[in-house]
Amino acid sequence: MPLGWFMVLRLVRLMPVVVIASAMGAVYLILRWLASPEDSDPLWMIAGSSVINAALLPKPWIGPVSGGALFPGNGPLWSLFFEVIINAVWAIWLIRARVAVLAVLVGTAAIIFGAISVASGTTSIGWEWASFVGGLVRVTFGFGLGVLIYRLGLAPKITSRWTSLLALPALVAALMLPVQSVWWQIGLVLIVLPAILIAGAVNIGPSRVDEYLGRLSYPLYGVHVPIIFVSGGTVSIIAPSYDGAPLIFLSVAFSVLFAAIVLKLYDEPLRAFLMDKVRARRDSRVAAPTSEAAARVS
Repeated sequence: MPLGWFMVLRLVRLMPVVVIASAMGAVYLILRWLASPEDSDPLWMIAGSSVINAALLPKPWIGPVSGGALFPGNGPLWSLFFEVIINAVWAIWLIRARVAVLAVLVGTAAIIFGAISVASGTTSIGWEWASFVGGLVRVTFGFGLGVLIYRLGLAPKITSRWTSLLALPALVAALMLPVQSVWWQIGLVLIVLPAILIAGAVNIGPSRVDEYLGRLSYPLYGVHVPIIFVSGGTVSIIAPSYDGAPLIFLSVAFSVLFAAIVLKLYDEPLRAFLMDKVRARRDSRVAAPTSEAAARVS
């Protein structure tokens, strides 16, 4: 597959959700500006960053309130920005790299990631300009390790239906443990989560529920943060003394519902439309040389 066609497929897959997620982030930033201008960037910065972020590009300036955040309206988009970068690197080079080279790359990225995390006191790196390099090494480790696990065939060798059933509660427990130590966070990223991935990666045939949750996961990832921020900000204005615990559950439920609507009415139909367009364009380019050659022969 040509690199250009591969990247087009990646963008068709990612961009519809990126656009609506950026728009929702812009709504949140504008509402915050209306409620508390002193705690917000200027309106022109909000508009500018929202347009730039909708193209899955990071905000290039330092805001008075947002600071160096790459995607101030919807933070999780930073990981999708790095994902597109590593996708291109994989298509250009990593797909042909030997296992030994890939292992060295992953190991080096893990060491650098650990060092930056210790120096920063957190593994929450990559979302701002100050830790941009940390984002590069984190995506290199995560993506590279996934490819390495696949190349070595680790999951089929050591997993079973039972390990896959244990993977979900292990994942929930690992993420919910109230441990703030940076060393635990590093171990979680470098060891625990990859182990859980291997334990759960067994092909037992997904049910319809599994398949739907898989489809729903990406829109949910894109829309949940603005929903939580808007609901939390609204309650803090209306009822400052409210403890907010029930609101968390309502925000999660609404985020899932809204993600389901986005998936059904926006994401999947738009991706199908875009795929028809890009396939038609590709087919016309392939047919053009053939028609010219036939004309010369005749």
